[in-house]
Amino acid sequence: MDLDKYIEVATSKSKLFPAIQDIGYLIKPCRVIILPLLTSMILMGWELPKAKSYNFADRGQIKSIWLIFRIHIRNKNYLKYIKSFNLDGVTSGQIQLVKKILAPHNDMNFAIIVKECKASAFMFEWTRRVLEYHEIKQSLTVLGVKEIEDKITHYNKISKKMVAVFDRILANQEF
Repeated sequence: MDLDKYIEVATSKSKLFPAIQDIGYLIKPCRVIILPLLTSMILMGWELPKAKSYNFADRGQIKSIWLIFRIHIRNKNYLKYIKSFNLDGVTSGQIQLVKKILAPHNDMNFAIIVKECKASAFMFEWTRRVLEYHEIKQSLTVLGVKEIEDKITHYNKISKKMVAVFDRILANQEF
């Protein structure tokens, strides 16, 4: 499933939450609802105030983050972030923060989350795919794939110029 499909399913109507912004009206949702939405919004560019001061293993602190974060979901800011998302615009700082948030919660998975909230489950999968994409991109960068792509582009430009030169030479020759 591609990233857009995860977004489409997550934001579609469900029995419990007719619209994703309805989740923002929950007073004290469990961590499996909060964390996928929070991490996806961070990857989309939302900055968590004082992120370094939070202990993401402490469920009480996660709920205090919810009080700050839920306003953005209720006010439809979440949908604005989704629509303006740029996969290549995700920074290493955002990736590190999301990994830090999810690290103490390695027991979470799609099957557990979907029992609580379909939107959170699909945003959890979306977040996993974005992290996976950036890990692969980083691996390819280390392998020098970017340099290889640049050399291929340079080769293609040179070969086009060479073909043009040969065409001119052949046009001026009489056989």
